[in-house]
Amino acid sequence: MGHQMWDIALRIVALFGGLSVVAGGIAALVSKSLSERWLESHKSELQKEVERLKADLAKEQETHKLLLKRKEILFSREIEAAQAFFELHRRVSPTYSFPDKEWEDVVEEVIEDFGKIEKELGNFVRDQGPFLTPAIRKLVDEAEDVSSSFKFHASGHGSGTQKQAEEAVETVLAKLREIEQMFTDLLQT
Repeated sequence: MGHQMWDIALRIVALFGGLSVVAGGIAALVSKSLSERWLESHKSELQKEVERLKADLAKEQETHKLLLKRKEILFSREIEAAQAFFELHRRVSPTYSFPDKEWEDVVEEVIEDFGKIEKELGNFVRDQGPFLTPAIRKLVDEAEDVSSSFKFHASGHGSGTQKQAEEAVETVLAKLREIEQMFTDLLQT
């Protein structure tokens, strides 16, 4: 009897062990199936997210390319504006045209050229205005206004005194130098 009990006990243990192996196998199969479905589901979601991010990145890249191209064009036009102004400045600046030229001679030369300076500055703004910084545009407009105000002084038909005309010369020449320096600074940054 003792031996039968042990035999029955071992069979019960074997039965439970076999069931646990079968149950473990079924559990492994089910968990593998569920985990594969879960992974596929998340893989699909992650793939969609990756594609969305790629599209966003491509869109952002195109936006940056367009902005860069626009800035390149603007910078090119700023260079052209600077070149045009440097040429204008050389054309309207008084030159050392005879020996012993004094400041008074320079003043008279500029007063006589105020009409020309006004016209040159007006043409410059017409051609380059959209590509000027607000500060440069303001100085150009101020120099043009002063030139316009005193362009008839040399012929004796202008308003203001000789001293005011001389101050206008100094103002216009200083503004032209300042504009040139601003262009130089702008292009070097």
